[in-house]
Amino acid sequence: MLDALAPLPQDRDPTLLTTATQGLRQLATRLDTYRHPDGAWTALQDLTTTEREQLDGQVGAMLEDLSPIPDVLEVRTVNDADTD
Repeated sequence: MLDALAPLPQDRDPTLLTTATQGLRQLATRLDTYRHPDGAWTALQDLTTTEREQLDGQVGAMLEDLSPIPDVLEVRTVNDADTD
């Protein structure tokens, strides 16, 4: 999804897109560690407290990294009074 939206964030805040992309890749790598060879996922209750805390922290950080994107995507309009 970020690839489809990339031109606008890239123009307005180039570091935002880089940070978000890297964070998503790191989160995907962590999530892959909880996938079994048969494709099933490790149940949340089967994770250790430390694993849950680390996962929670990484998801929270990723959400914070993504949170500015709606503001960056906001379409800016020119007020008619500003063009006079």
